Amino acid sequence: MILLLCLLITGCSVFTNDTPTVTTTCSIPSDQSGTVSGRWPTNPVPIAFHTGDFGSAEIGAMIAAIDTWNTFFQAVAKISPLSYGNASSPTMSSIIDHASNNTLCGQSVLQNSAFTGNVVIYKLGTWPAAYSSSAIALTSFCTTPGTLYPNFFMAVMEINYQDYFVQGQRLPDLQSIVLHELGHVLGLNHTCENFSKSGTPLCTESNLNPAYASASMYPIFSFDITGAGQVKRTLGTNDESRANCLYPNAIAQ
Repeated sequence: MILLLCLLITGCSVFTNDTPTVTTTCSIPSDQSGTVSGRWPTNPVPIAFHTGDFGSAEIGAMIAAIDTWNTFFQAVAKISPLSYGNASSPTMSSIIDHASNNTLCGQSVLQNSAFTGNVVIYKLGTWPAAYSSSAIALTSFCTTPGTLYPNFFMAVMEINYQDYFVQGQRLPDLQSIVLHELGHVLGLNHTCENFSKSGTPLCTESNLNPAYASASMYPIFSFDITGAGQVKRTLGTNDESRANCLYPNAIAQ
């Protein structure tokens, strides 16, 4: 099981990245050779919201994030890799299976080439001690070997409602955070990291490609002095070019 953290930095100004782009080519720069974690062998991946966790506005924000990924893939590959039912009746799940119980990879949402379960999004009012308190959200997934990239067979998304999103705590933009985490669900790692990792540039490099910092998959989300979180509701060219290598036209259904 691999855990991917959505990190933050404080004391920065909030800015909005709202210029849409559509990148139709597959490109993984040489310094990002390690920034793909895997892919689902079939699509669409069914997404469900844990029953009773979220209000309608929160679900609406998360659906908007899902739609952003699907709109992009529809434009370049004629596929919608994520499904959630529909906006008026989104898929819900009562299954309680957080990644912190260490049993996640003992099960699968896939049987052969068909989905028999959902990738569930959870709101955690108590953030597990095993997780970093600086993580706004966390996506966990399980893989088996694949020919091009490892194949996913299980994943969950957990959102930190102990240290964020609640009165008295900082308030990230939920749609931006879920858009980022869905990138992990689809198979993308961060554009850079704050620690040394093979095939991944350091975010602190003075000559870091600006496209990495402007991407949704950049691992740092800032907050202004009021505690309001950075808004990043669109995909960057680096998000799109790497995603095209995971789900190219060849697998369009």
